[in-house]
Amino acid sequence: MGKGTEVLMPTGKEWPAQPTRLGEIPKDDVEVKDQVNICATAIVSPTAVSTVSKLLEHFTSWYHLKKAVAVFMRVKVILKERSFRRANGKSVKLNEDHSLLTVKELEDAELAIIRLTQFLSLEQELGTLEQARSGQLKDQSRFNNNQVAVGKTSPIYRLDPFVDNGLLRVGGRLHNAKIPEESKHPIILPRKSHVTT
Repeated sequence: MGKGTEVLMPTGKEWPAQPTRLGEIPKDDVEVKDQVNICATAIVSPTAVSTVSKLLEHFTSWYHLKKAVAVFMRVKVILKERSFRRANGKSVKLNEDHSLLTVKELEDAELAIIRLTQFLSLEQELGTLEQARSGQLKDQSRFNNNQVAVGKTSPIYRLDPFVDNGLLRVGGRLHNAKIPEESKHPIILPRKSHVTT
């Protein structure tokens, strides 16, 4: 080995010696802090909205998400019927219909997903427009049929939104055009949502 490696890597004999004892620390030393153990437990119950949001984010395919929501909605209907039958003293039918999902069920599931997505990100606008539609807002001068101007700070302000069957839709001048209603007034979806990305 060259002289440089001997300087950089001395043998074990040349290493500084470690002290075997550091000495006793007096109990009344002001720099010594007593050890305190704290155990804490927090119980957090998940909200229904966060649970449903997790369900929406679980699926990467629009079709699979629609199918899952349609199945949940079918189970909800079956459970409501069972509960109603039990409450009225009728016998409960155990053999439920296990047929394939219908187009109507898939369409209803799609609308339910869109309603939830709008509620999660455009809750304030949806509430304002629903109140305007039912006549609960104080400022009635802003109304034009079913439409009301949302706040100017809203991201959908320029879309002239209105509520149709619980869904936010784009307003505008196309209401007289001879095109399908879905083309005249498309559904508003938030820009940054798992459903739209």
